[in-house]
Amino acid sequence: MPPTHVARIGFGMALFGAAVALLAAPAAAQETTVQNDRFISGGPAVIVGDFVPGEHAGVRLTSPCDGAIVAVQIAWLEGTPGHLETIEEAIHIYDGSTFPAPGSELEVLLAPVLTPGFVNEYGFLDEAMSIPLNVPVTLGQQFYVTLEFANATDVGNGGPSVIRDMNGCQGGKNTLFAIPGGWTDFCIFLAGDLVIRAVIECGPVEPTEACCFATSCLDLTVAECATAGGVAQGFGTVCAPGDVCPIGACCLPDGSCSDGFTEPDCIAQGGIYQNHGSLCSMGVNCPAPVGACCFAAGGCLVLDESDCTIANGSWAGLLTDCSDNNGNGDPDVCEATCPTDVNGDGVTNVLDLIDLLLCFGQPASPPCDTGQDVNDDGSVNVLDLIDLLLEFGQACS
Repeated sequence: MPPTHVARIGFGMALFGAAVALLAAPAAAQETTVQNDRFISGGPAVIVGDFVPGEHAGVRLTSPCDGAIVAVQIAWLEGTPGHLETIEEAIHIYDGSTFPAPGSELEVLLAPVLTPGFVNEYGFLDEAMSIPLNVPVTLGQQFYVTLEFANATDVGNGGPSVIRDMNGCQGGKNTLFAIPGGWTDFCIFLAGDLVIRAVIECGPVEPTEACCFATSCLDLTVAECATAGGVAQGFGTVCAPGDVCPIGACCLPDGSCSDGFTEPDCIAQGGIYQNHGSLCSMGVNCPAPVGACCFAAGGCLVLDESDCTIANGSWAGLLTDCSDNNGNGDPDVCEATCPTDVNGDGVTNVLDLIDLLLCFGQPASPPCDTGQDVNDDGSVNVLDLIDLLLEFGQACS
């Protein structure tokens, strides 16, 4: 194991953005610091080293409640005074269902600045401190917090690094990603627990949804999305893999293409969703609109107009279908109609005459706009009556 140095230290707290400053949370929520270590400010600790770029030192923690991780803390100590702040590669939060190798990554905080002599706390995902850390967790859920090094540590010459307590290393709670070697139980090398912690806000947590930016997507609460200048995509939405917004182009039933649809909204409009991140201007080829195609020998198919023409059919128009609502065995749209069949029962008879006479002398407007104006001249008059009488007793064919 690389060299370690023992030091008795009284840490302060270096806050890189208070975790709750912009977090929209219920007043009843409580923050709890979750840790494995038993280090107490003013007590002894051991500086752990040496690490090379790309290695990780981390802890496996357990959530005491349903809530959210709103900050992480890393103790950073130098053996001899005078060292500057360092910028390391990243702080990772991983699923903790397996050990010693973590599961999937839940969040990453890039380029953390570590100040020697402090328990450094990080509560935001961006340098401008506009996007708060907010990783939902449940009671009993295990997760990792690891520091990925960008710089080699030189503990032997007094350089800064992470620390451990002096109370024994608890099995299954400390992990190391070594180069070479990969993930391994850090207790093989340690005699104490690393001082890396998480702050969990217990209590009701405002749900997150996909928040779209110009070139990226983050799962944020509505308030956080607004503060960060993004566009919230609605309850239940989540960013697609690769931080891609869950919106895309939608091919609508009329054959047109429209951008900015979620998949459920596109389907609800009867459209065909074109994948997350797609744009109508980027090669989307929407299918031609379809309608009922009627054939002289009988029968009906739903086709686009071009295919209907090729098949020697008669296209009934956009979005028409082949339904038989009157149950006579023929698609309604393909049935011949006659204007004197006012009530649409297939024959011109006394019932049609009664319907017409009830509206006689009236304009063709509700309730007299359902066929009583036989000749479509805008009013129900003697001309309509004459047309009906000429066809009286005839069936529509």
